[in-house]
Amino acid sequence: MRTDAIVQAVDEVWGDFDRSEESRGPSWIPRAARELLTTEPEQLTAFLRHHLAEVSAVTLGVINGPAGPLYNVSSGGAHRTRLFRILGLPWMIAKLYARIPPRRFDVASVIDTAKGMPEVERVGDGWRTLLERGLLQGRISYEGDFAVLDLDHAPAPWLVGDAALASAYNTAYERVYPGALTELGIPATALTGRKAWEQWLYG
Repeated sequence: MRTDAIVQAVDEVWGDFDRSEESRGPSWIPRAARELLTTEPEQLTAFLRHHLAEVSAVTLGVINGPAGPLYNVSSGGAHRTRLFRILGLPWMIAKLYARIPPRRFDVASVIDTAKGMPEVERVGDGWRTLLERGLLQGRISYEGDFAVLDLDHAPAPWLVGDAALASAYNTAYERVYPGALTELGIPATALTGRKAWEQWLYG
């Protein structure tokens, strides 16, 4: 798969190593880069297969979108994924897994409801806007003051999330698949950051 489509790793910040992935420490990337760059061309296929697929494969979660998927590093592969990104290598080998997304979302699955009723109401308002604009297909009902979304289809499933999640994935998706979200019906001005997304969604 495309290395640039891997948009999130186990660590919150790319390049911030606060743990050891199977005894790989901070010195692993420069050592592995040197080894990879000095491998003879005829041995490169075997080298990559060994390090990416055979000895503890890189494992990625698939997030489908309208023009193609994005990927998250799930359990193993953060160091190796960073290596490929640093070196600008366009493709890598990994094992993929896809979760079946839930069909029902309540407000508590999207935000911390302790943030208060204005934020709780905003979630329902955002879902309603996305339904009206054809970016989600489904129905909204209410359990008391809390919106519940019964989802039939979401071409970009991260849109169901809160503004921070949605805008982060919008930015990543626009970088990997330029123009795909505007073809879906989201104006380019809404894809420039969280504030722009919120203005378009709630304005």
